[in-house]
This record gives sequence, structure tokens and C-alpha cells, in this order.
Amino acid sequence: MTATLSTPSATDRQDSPRESVETSTPATGFLEDLRQKGERLGPAQRKVLDFILAQPSRAPDMPISEIAAGAGVSEPTVARFAQELGLKGYREFRIKLARAMSGNVSFMPSGVELSDQPKDIAAKVIDHSIQALLAVRAGLDGAAIARAVDILDRARRIEIYGQGSSGIVAQDAQHKLIRLGTPVVAYSDPHIHAVAAALLGPDDAVIVISRSGKSRELVATLAVLAEFAVPVIAVAPLGTPISRGASVTIHIDFDEDPDLTMPMSSRLGQLAVLDILAVALAVRRGGGDQCRIGRGKAATAEKRL
Repeated sequence: MTATLSTPSATDRQDSPRESVETSTPATGFLEDLRQKGERLGPAQRKVLDFILAQPSRAPDMPISEIAAGAGVSEPTVARFAQELGLKGYREFRIKLARAMSGNVSFMPSGVELSDQPKDIAAKVIDHSIQALLAVRAGLDGAAIARAVDILDRARRIEIYGQGSSGIVAQDAQHKLIRLGTPVVAYSDPHIHAVAAALLGPDDAVIVISRSGKSRELVATLAVLAEFAVPVIAVAPLGTPISRGASVTIHIDFDEDPDLTMPMSSRLGQLAVLDILAVALAVRRGGGDQCRIGRGKAATAEKRL
């Protein structure tokens, strides 16, 4: 949807350069306001603005050091840039930019229209899910699955790392794999999985789940795992930093709208891959340790009415 831009009045143009950036405007209006206010900035701060305007969707995820390096200025210059907009600092500017840019994202998957009735929506969402799972089946690398199962079967302990929606998938994987007798834990907090990684060794295994394959925190944790020679299975797109840092990658990549706030295809694909690993590991172990599985089932039986 294209936003309608309003022409600033003479009064607006005469306002102080420390006037706060409005956050209630659509993304395009917000960016246009920045361009207008940028005319009052000095050369160094203008470099900061130009760098941000060149990639407004990525800028909210960049720390001040990355903005400074990209713009070729110092970090204090980035802080002053935000202050000239009437803000306390770059962190507040980043929050406001993120809120403005969120107006460009969608909650609905492709094919669903605002005029659709619930019955039509149900059919489209289910069809979308079926196509996603068929795409996973068509693209799976059987050799990669086999290597991943080898790693899991030998592991003394299995840890699963994921963040955001991938963190929820990690919890689901823990629920399945823990029944096969090997200690399993899932972490979605980047501080926790960074510490946990430093306590593992070559006899353990880690599954890293990432929709983009570019999570800065997960890439940092992979460096820790590499330092201690921990085998890593990545469920992520090929050719990404996370894929390159793994012992084996189970490729999963969907041409999903990057502006979609509720990714469906990638989540379903991740869940399917982790289900495959759990079942393949159970088969490798002859159906699993039936004694342990029975004890686990008995432990939950008393929770039911």
C-alpha cells in the first residue's frame, strides 16, 4: 500500500532541528520526514542518514557500531545524529524506525484476501501448509539426514538452539528427542546458549535452527562450539553463515515473503525436519530404549485425570 505524503507547512519547516521524529506516520511518511530533517544536519551526520535511508528495513537491527562503520563516521556522531532529531540517543531512534517500518509488514500469508470468508481462509492456509511440506520432501538431502543421525546417535548430550519462532521449534524437538534416552535440552535465550555451548565437547551434539541462517547471536555461539570441537547440525538455508559453521546442514529454505510477521512455511518445514530426525534416530536405535520410553510414559500418566 502506498502512503500519501503531506507537504510540510512553513511552520513545520521552521521548527527546531531537535524536533522529535513522529512515530505515528506510515513508513514512507516517516522516511520522508527524515529526509527533510536531514537537510539541517552537518556533513558527518548526513552520512549517517544516507546510510540508514539506503536500507531502512535492516537499520533497526544494526547496533550503533555497525551504523558508524557503514557510514564511515564515529559512534558519537551516530549518537549526535539521533539527538539532533530530538531523541535521547540512537537506541531510541532505532526503536522508532522499527515501529515505523513495521507498518510495511503483513500478518497474512500469500493468497489470503481481506474479503475471504473463514471457510476460504481455512482451505487456503491448509493448502499452503501442504505445499510447504511437499517442498520439504522434494528438497531433502538423504545423505545429510544420515550424517545428522550419526552425530545424534553418538552424542552423550544433545542441545538445541533457536531464537524467535525457531526457538519454539527447538522446544518441540526437545519434547520428542528426550524420549529416546539421551539427555536433551533446548535454549532460545542467546546468553544461555552461549554459556551452554562453552560447557560442551566433542562427545556432545548441537542442533541449530534458523529461518534466515544469519542470526548474529547464533553465529557467535557457533564460534564457541567450533572452539570446543562440538559437532553441529544446522537446520537452515545453504550458503548462510550458520550453514557454513555447521558440521552438516539440512537445507531448508522457502521463498517466503520477508515482510511476513507470521512465517508459516519455514516453521512447518523445521518441524518436519526435526520429526524426521527423531524418527530416524529411533529407528537407528531399534525403536528406542523401550524401558526408558516406558518409564517416561508412566511418569506422565499420573498427570491425567
